[in-house]
Amino acid sequence: MKYLKKFSVLTLCFALSFNLVACKSKDIKKSDVSNSVESCDNIDFSNVDYNSYTFEDVTFNYPSFLGISKEGDNYISLATQDNSVSLKVYKEKPGTNFRNLYNYDLSSLKNINYDSYKDIRFSVSGTNNNFEYYKSSILLGSDIFSFIMIYPVEYLDEFDSIVTNVYKAFVANLDNNIQNNNVSENNSNNDTISNNRLQVATIEAREPGEYAPYPTNLILLGDYVKGKDYDLQYCKILGKNIINDKTIDDPITYNKVYHECGSINYPDFMLPGLVPDNGKNVDFISRDEQFYVNMGYSFNQVIEDFTAESYLNYLSSLSETIYSKINGKKLYIAQRSSENPDKIYLSCYLVDELVIFNFSLSFTSSYYHSHKDRIDSIFEEMDKTFAPVDQSYFVS
Repeated sequence: MKYLKKFSVLTLCFALSFNLVACKSKDIKKSDVSNSVESCDNIDFSNVDYNSYTFEDVTFNYPSFLGISKEGDNYISLATQDNSVSLKVYKEKPGTNFRNLYNYDLSSLKNINYDSYKDIRFSVSGTNNNFEYYKSSILLGSDIFSFIMIYPVEYLDEFDSIVTNVYKAFVANLDNNIQNNNVSENNSNNDTISNNRLQVATIEAREPGEYAPYPTNLILLGDYVKGKDYDLQYCKILGKNIINDKTIDDPITYNKVYHECGSINYPDFMLPGLVPDNGKNVDFISRDEQFYVNMGYSFNQVIEDFTAESYLNYLSSLSETIYSKINGKKLYIAQRSSENPDKIYLSCYLVDELVIFNFSLSFTSSYYHSHKDRIDSIFEEMDKTFAPVDQSYFVS
């Protein structure tokens, strides 16, 4: 299938270049069923026109040889008169987890010959009973929209450009959504914003010892409403761009994560890591798995005269210390890993009697030198927004 190879390298930037204005706009109505062709034999594949249609704020293209066959509150279907070609665009059930939907499609769809997953879009295609199908889903805020196109295998080549056109118009909605909801850089107070684009998410929990995907799934819970109770699994996350395709090289904005030990801002290009069995920390990892951030707590069980100075001495006895600074109860320290000297840990510890609160960043020396300014800026933001709970929370 030629177009499947094309899709494997499509990006959101590619979708941005797609001009929806070039398509004719048409308000399709139920009477349009009479405008569809009878079958594939009646299609002039050398001269295919397209119409555009907006459904639930999602704009999609459809070839003009299709007419509407069914329409409901959360879907619209178009087809040829003999139903040999069909296109259905629909909104998935509220509360559906995006990654779980992808996994379900992989397990339920037949004879899959292509699949691709990104954080906010995925596609699956294959063959079933002499028909080719192509399904794509996108995540817009807390809503998931999908389309599936089905056509005869014998017309595989002819539908190459048609499916490509439908796909590009469909995923272009992601770029429109991102452009409309950009967060200002270094947004340190995103938990106080009350506009309707601030979103809430939680990290998918697991039972101790239970297998979990890595990175761990994020579950979007909808737009933020002050005072509303959300069905949280592990931690609460607030942000305007929680799920995205970003890397450290993109403009950095921040989400805020709330854990039982406190809250902190973290860069929004990072994904949640494994949920620990003891629940004492929350981890995030970059897509290239070269950069980690962490926030958590532990208890002092080894030092009698427990101060920032004594804790510095203790940590220095475990690993090589590159840099250290003490500011009141706060200890800043950079160390080399005792197991991998090329790996660096940049940490801040709040030493408060019994409880030790901390956040840390880890990376290789080469990664740091390649992204020094950005990593330094991220550390400053996390230090500025690091807000541990009162240690009395842990002390009975």
